[in-house]
Amino acid sequence: MFKYCPNIYTGTLDDKCVEDAIQHARDEFPNEACGAIINGEYVKFKNESETPELSFEIKDDLFFVEYINKNVECLVHSHNDSNQASFVDQVQQKELDLPSLIINLKNKSLMDCIVFGEKELAPIEGRPFFWGAFDCVTCVSDYLINKFGVGIDYPPHEMGFWGKQKTYFESYIEGDDKFMWVSPDDLKVGDMLLYNIDGSRHINHIGVYVNENGQVLHHMYNNISGLYPINFNKKYLRKAWRLRND
Repeated sequence: MFKYCPNIYTGTLDDKCVEDAIQHARDEFPNEACGAIINGEYVKFKNESETPELSFEIKDDLFFVEYINKNVECLVHSHNDSNQASFVDQVQQKELDLPSLIINLKNKSLMDCIVFGEKELAPIEGRPFFWGAFDCVTCVSDYLINKFGVGIDYPPHEMGFWGKQKTYFESYIEGDDKFMWVSPDDLKVGDMLLYNIDGSRHINHIGVYVNENGQVLHHMYNNISGLYPINFNKKYLRKAWRLRND
């Protein structure tokens, strides 16, 4: 069903539920469809947003009853040609603590189908790019969880924050005492590398040093995640960050 879709990660979700959700998204296009996977079945809900072509809102009591009873397995909604988990999408996923499936359509053609927030982590290498769900910071955090059992408790982050003169990384890092600054010239496996890609005034990318061969795990914009040599984009490397042992 996903043969011609370039950006797919549906994790552990049931294929039939995903197929039903995609059809619902096509039926509602250009408005955003919304629904949920409840007790192993996809359930449609009415989008009661005042701007349904841009956002969604579920007011049906059934959703909240099933959520309270812990029967909701995944929240689902669609986008109209927006290949990112918006700031609101990220906030919603964290507040509900539910996996979130986003189906992105362009003229009813499936462009992206991404679930994020599952307890079972996506593969570290080869994952698709989808801002806010699978990007550099989520990739590095998942690597650290696999390696050390401790991730980055990163807040929701909007696309292009660096162009709005927002210091997302700097502000977050200064408040997290699990990590410490180290020299980029004295790296150990697991050290995080902070970059200002393309000469941004602010840090806008993070990678992680993964082996003594000098390889860094990156998830670059609109690329799959993978290993790169340490010299890749080194001119933009500004700082390094290490998990404390104490």
